[in-house]
Amino acid sequence: MPSAGGMNMKLRIVALIVALCLGMWPFSVRGNGVVRDSLGAVSSGRGGANTAHEDNLSIIHDNPAGLVWLGDDWRAEYGSDFLLTDVRYRDPDDSDRSNRNFFYLPQLAVAGRVPNAPFPIVLGLSASFPGGYGTRYKLEHGIFGRETYRSSGLLLKVLPTISMKIGEYVSIGGGVGLGYSQAAFKAPYTFNAGPLAGQSARIDLDTDAFAVTGNFGIQVRPNDRLTIGAAFVSQTMTKQEGDFDVDVTGGPLAGFVTDPTASYDADFRLRWPRSATLGASYRFDFGRVSAESGWFHWSDAFDEFHFNLSDGDNGEFDALAGTTPNEVFPLDWRDSYTIRLGYEHYLGEGVLRLGYIYNLNPVPNRTLTPLLPGILEHTVSVGYGHDFGQFQLDVAYQYAVGSTQKVGQSELAGTDFDNSELRAQAHWFFLSLSATF
Repeated sequence: MPSAGGMNMKLRIVALIVALCLGMWPFSVRGNGVVRDSLGAVSSGRGGANTAHEDNLSIIHDNPAGLVWLGDDWRAEYGSDFLLTDVRYRDPDDSDRSNRNFFYLPQLAVAGRVPNAPFPIVLGLSASFPGGYGTRYKLEHGIFGRETYRSSGLLLKVLPTISMKIGEYVSIGGGVGLGYSQAAFKAPYTFNAGPLAGQSARIDLDTDAFAVTGNFGIQVRPNDRLTIGAAFVSQTMTKQEGDFDVDVTGGPLAGFVTDPTASYDADFRLRWPRSATLGASYRFDFGRVSAESGWFHWSDAFDEFHFNLSDGDNGEFDALAGTTPNEVFPLDWRDSYTIRLGYEHYLGEGVLRLGYIYNLNPVPNRTLTPLLPGILEHTVSVGYGHDFGQFQLDVAYQYAVGSTQKVGQSELAGTDFDNSELRAQAHWFFLSLSATF
């Protein structure tokens, strides 16, 4: 039975983790690919396989059922994930434009067993960035000349979970928490719907929102070598609210208004997709192999963005477009499927990890834009972890690449992206430090 002093120390550490989790919210981070393949150095080194594992606290997000197998000690984990992206865009007006960015994505987590419970129960809490995107270009526009095309978005989850054994070989876990979503776009834009359909303007959109998010998972361990896991991550559906600025200076609409700028209140529903994974791991005396498959419901999440505008500050624009203009941005993404394969080789107090990930590209050619380059398909990974007793240090590297994707005639209004092509690659660097107490 733990002493009162020991429990007070653990509660103080948990309180510190909570405060640090809350402090992560202001970070402006994003990552190409829209939804990440893995969190943290441990799972990233073995190709993102984590549904049938228990050796890291990223399972709080991936499959909290694994928490109950951690042992009696409490555990805290800090991760620093670094992303270097290279997205190359080409069209008839811009022969070759490359967008390179470097992003930092921190994560924090803590988990521990409930003392004196009638059966094993483990509580967990994590803050992580499982999704995002970000690009910036200077491209030639047919009407406005060379302009900035910029997009950014992120998904932060603060997720408390509970895990318990419901039999000698079975555990379940789940959580309900808070998601914070941000989305911003700045670019020349041709309207797709409403009275302004076919008209071009510079737009600047900046929105954010909070929403409920959750997950659920199960693990089955028929023996001490085989683990089978399944997990479901809920859709995070946010009602983004913010500002939508329009500027038609230099465009055809400028001749119809005295003031070529207008600002609106904007809202639109942004859905981060639900997902489901099924995986297994098998432990040998010398190492462990892992395999899992996953599904992402993009066809519902990124079908279209429907913007509702209101409270404009320019009456001349209201006369042209109405007082509550709406805009629809078609995406038509299809569902994506993933395969993750991993191998770990034991080296005394260390472990060497290798992995491979395949993602089915969800983006159709007809709605491809450089602002949402979620086209990465193949990822290879390598990692290493070392156990120092109370502390464990893990590092990993991933290289992700997608095939060159080409657009003939774009389904988006205007001709901005006709006859264009896009290629993306990314380098991930992971560092995780965990401690038991």
